[in-house]
Amino acid sequence: MVPNNIKGAFSIEGIVNRPTVGDIMIKDVVVAFENESLVDVARRILDHDFNGLPVVDVNHKVVGIITQYDLVSKGTTIHFPTLIK
Repeated sequence: MVPNNIKGAFSIEGIVNRPTVGDIMIKDVVVAFENESLVDVARRILDHDFNGLPVVDVNHKVVGIITQYDLVSKGTTIHFPTLIK
């Protein structure tokens, strides 16, 4: 016997009624531009309480992602505790 909470996961009804990424995603996206300064991007990440941002080019095409880890581990001089003040 299959428990009730698992039955729907394998039925057509369970698949049709499941939310999609499009149902919950944020449509007003906060981004970093690839030619922006690291300090400006770090400040934006902190101001929005994010762990990272998508990076876009001048045509708003996603070209990558920048994370807090990238900013502190790739030899930058970014010091997050200083930016928080």
